[in-house]
Amino acid sequence: MKPFCLTLLAALCVAPHHAHGMDKGITHLMMAAAYGHPRAVQILLATSQTNPNGRDRAGTTALMLAAEAGHPECVRILLSASDIDINIQDIACDTALDRARTRFKQTKEPNIQMCITLIEGYQYRRRQRSISRIIARYKGLIELISPTPYRDATAKEKAD
Repeated sequence: MKPFCLTLLAALCVAPHHAHGMDKGITHLMMAAAYGHPRAVQILLATSQTNPNGRDRAGTTALMLAAEAGHPECVRILLSASDIDINIQDIACDTALDRARTRFKQTKEPNIQMCITLIEGYQYRRRQRSISRIIARYKGLIELISPTPYRDATAKEKAD
């Protein structure tokens, strides 16, 4: 017997597009994420043709669907994609985080709270990396333009 995720992938590949929303721009990745199938999400992301930021006609992404439905493992896998963009907005100008927060207010579902935490953590780590890069550039610039006494004082501080 095949694992469920492979059965799901097989069904998605052979079913007519209109049978599962493909005529509305819904991708296989979106369906796997929306229905909470992390292994299928992982397999689909492993193919070079799958865009983790793919959108349907309403501007919805797989990350939005997974977060809103409360599938933290799918959210974790999607966030690990190198080119994931968490700031994409749907036609209502909502991001994945916005949609998950709205859904959490309605349902108080703990899995949705976990998805919110994962996305916020990703956002925080991304900001920290950006700040670190800016600081490194700034330090490099100071070393280039500052007079020698400043460099000597900095070297003495490091020695102490």
